[in-house]
Amino acid sequence: MILGIFITLPTCFNSYWRINKEEVKITSYNNNDAIKLMQLLGLHKKDEQVIKLANIENAEIIYKKNIRISPVDFNPDYLNLYLDTKDGQKYTLSLGNIDYQKLATIIQFLKDSQIELIDKQGIVQLLRENKNLFTHFHNKKWTAV
Repeated sequence: MILGIFITLPTCFNSYWRINKEEVKITSYNNNDAIKLMQLLGLHKKDEQVIKLANIENAEIIYKKNIRISPVDFNPDYLNLYLDTKDGQKYTLSLGNIDYQKLATIIQFLKDSQIELIDKQGIVQLLRENKNLFTHFHNKKWTAV
């Protein structure tokens, strides 16, 4: 039983990020489950990056459809926040299935730091109106390859 916990435990944890009024902190785990387990137990250092909001040039929110080649592909589409920094670095932060309230908080932190938010697809408005992004972007049709 204990072996089963150690085998499945690392797969339950994914990289994540946090934002506050001053910075974005990205915590990444190794793809190797054995190393990830050591990171979770504090025996191996996890990768942590800190991006000061003052160093971010702009942010863009983009919804990308997952190309499904099978009717049993239930993987979600992608909703990401892309950050471009003043020193030329680029970061991709997953927004998953974020709700409007959480996104509004992120947007406020960006605005307070004078960061331009690019939203060509109108995602902020869609979430404000409580629209389903999958339904909106797929128009109830299967995505073809």
